Amino acid sequence: MKKIGLIIFLVLSFLLLTNCNKDKKKETVAVEYENKNPKIKFSDDTYKLFEEFAENKEEIMEKLKTLNKDEANKLYEQYVEDNENILYKIGEATEKFLDSIYYGSAEEQFSEKDWNDTNKILNKYDLELWDIGEGMVTIRELPHLYYNVFKDYVTDDYKEYLKIWAKDDEELYQADAGLSISFEELGDRIARWENFLNKYPNSTLKPKVTALLNSYREDYLLGMENTPTIDGGYDNVPITIYEEAKKEYDRFMEKYPNSPTVELIKYFIENYKNDNIQELIQNKIKKDN
Repeated sequence: MKKIGLIIFLVLSFLLLTNCNKDKKKETVAVEYENKNPKIKFSDDTYKLFEEFAENKEEIMEKLKTLNKDEANKLYEQYVEDNENILYKIGEATEKFLDSIYYGSAEEQFSEKDWNDTNKILNKYDLELWDIGEGMVTIRELPHLYYNVFKDYVTDDYKEYLKIWAKDDEELYQADAGLSISFEELGDRIARWENFLNKYPNSTLKPKVTALLNSYREDYLLGMENTPTIDGGYDNVPITIYEEAKKEYDRFMEKYPNSPTVELIKYFIENYKNDNIQELIQNKIKKDN
């Protein structure tokens, strides 16, 4: 009995030591970068949130091994919700630090090196700094996190959804009241999501994808305040479609002739001089769904 007790004691001691070593390793990484770069200032509570985010991923990966594909789909949805809650807490905990990146004192504001040093820490937790425009910075999950975690466990439609979304999420979509990507890239995004709906017409993801696709289509045709698709209509200047947008529409119709967005493009070209073109396009998009 004493021998068995000794073995149990040794096993527990080993597990405890292993966990301690893991924690020390994380602390060492954080301290190492913070010592090298004093601009990086995360509190102990913030690091606990980072660790919670990382540990949540490890728990999910273990749980996935026991689930069928439909159950894995549901777990993905729950995982996203849980992560959003943690990221919200991280945002609150780091608000002052993130504001200082662009608006702090001269000693606090970030250079490219400071940005990269911070991401060396955050990436170890599957997180990164993300510039969302207008001097605002947030901390978000790495764009391929969900695809990498779930790709081998979910149904085919979820797998492709996560793959496409990971690609979309690599680049900032819009900032400063304008598109951050080109009209050509936006057109290709539209085509990818249309292909998804053609391939998986009965997917439970259809409402979510349709809403995203319609948002993309509206921005593609109407533009945004700082990236418009039409000009004129003031000081006797005739209304015209910007050459960049016109070239893109021609390219899209030639490359994707069977796309339902082709009809929307033609409708826009026929009606862009109308005073209520925005309402016409929005109604046309809804009607065609």
